Amino acid sequence: MALWCVDFLKSCLELRPELAQRIRLDPMQVLHRGRWRKVKECRLRADGLHLRVSERTWVRQPLGLDSAGVRSRFRRAFQQRLERLRPPLKVERLQSGTDRNRHHSAAFIRMVLRRGSRRIAAVAAYPAESREGEGRFLTEAVLWWHELRASGQAFSELRLYSPSDWGERLIDLFPLLKIPIVCLRYDQKALEGASKKPAFVRVYPSASSASRISSPYVLRPFCERVPPPLLELREENPDFDLVFRSRRWEFSFLGYPLAWQCSDGADDSVRFGMRGESPLALNSETLPRLGRLIEDARRLRSFPAPDPGCGLYRWGPERWLESLVLRDHRRIDRSFVEAVYCQVPTCLDENRKVVDILTATRNGRLAVVELKPEKDLGLVFQGLDYWDRVQRHLLRGEIQEAGYFPGMRMSTEAPLLYLVGPLFEFHRALPRMVRYLKGEVEIRCVGVGLNWRAGLKILSRFQL
Repeated sequence: MALWCVDFLKSCLELRPELAQRIRLDPMQVLHRGRWRKVKECRLRADGLHLRVSERTWVRQPLGLDSAGVRSRFRRAFQQRLERLRPPLKVERLQSGTDRNRHHSAAFIRMVLRRGSRRIAAVAAYPAESREGEGRFLTEAVLWWHELRASGQAFSELRLYSPSDWGERLIDLFPLLKIPIVCLRYDQKALEGASKKPAFVRVYPSASSASRISSPYVLRPFCERVPPPLLELREENPDFDLVFRSRRWEFSFLGYPLAWQCSDGADDSVRFGMRGESPLALNSETLPRLGRLIEDARRLRSFPAPDPGCGLYRWGPERWLESLVLRDHRRIDRSFVEAVYCQVPTCLDENRKVVDILTATRNGRLAVVELKPEKDLGLVFQGLDYWDRVQRHLLRGEIQEAGYFPGMRMSTEAPLLYLVGPLFEFHRALPRMVRYLKGEVEIRCVGVGLNWRAGLKILSRFQL
């Protein structure tokens, strides 16, 4: 956990002792649905502290404190430190609020710096931003660069300032951009004068004499063996899905998991249940209860919805879209082979990401499919992150070593990147970002109908 978060919460607990009824330190925990949950990440927002307790679950804790004031103090300290450098960097322009017309977020600081006759575009992430915000950070930076260049001004570089606890992933994406980037990490305590460490350390591009030891990219293996109980469930319910997701086999309906393998392929034991409830072991006594859950899912998770407010219907629209694509992924591209994998997990520097869909064309070229059922400004760089991970595994020969595409002759050509979502939900700013990518990344967009839950209908195919 980032040091700023621990220090910040200590201050909060001193000012408001009643928060101790919901938040604990050492280890950091938050009370959620009647039990204490370990905090994996935290983000500071205007409406309070957002704490991540699982892969997809965030808990919002109102603080009753001036989080906007915390950010304001950080901006002042940041600007003062820049202007005390030798030689100094003068801050000519600083923006920090939301600008919806230009698609800028309040989560980052946008600046124009001057050193002598050189003008520098710069973007800084607040220390409260977690490493999950790296893609949004890069999106913000490219949009800021585009806006400044479009104004007719000349800039020597785009300078990025990231918190010291961010990992390596962001650095690995810089070579894919046609922008002169300099990235520095800052130490918050040094900025505020509470530490003698250097306030800024350049991490990209590094000096030729410096050696940077990168953490390895880890690709989780595919397990071909399906637990027999899940096979039996699938045979009895052919309208349900049986997929290997992340590191286990899962029995689901339109993306909603109902039964799953207990461990990562170690045994055939199966558990089942609804999200938010304690799972049960599957046996002869509990099988009737699973049968009722199956019927509820079939009835409630359907279109048109009998109950649009039901959690079974509303949960996981991206998973629903993924299920429709997996059932006939060749509708995305007729050249795809039959083999297709979903939620392929990769890991770098303890930062775990999953590729939505991984498949290949008939000539052995890998294809990364990124799904997004709603408008998302960060879609390009999120897809680029997955594309780059797959490209690295491909060049190292790790794709088939991990059990994917057995017996298939793989091409060493760079993977294709497909962005799939409702046609009218593709953000109008996406072409601005693609223009700054190098030509080795080939992006193909597939637009489906807004009413995709009624059935996957391809409306348009185009390249950004």
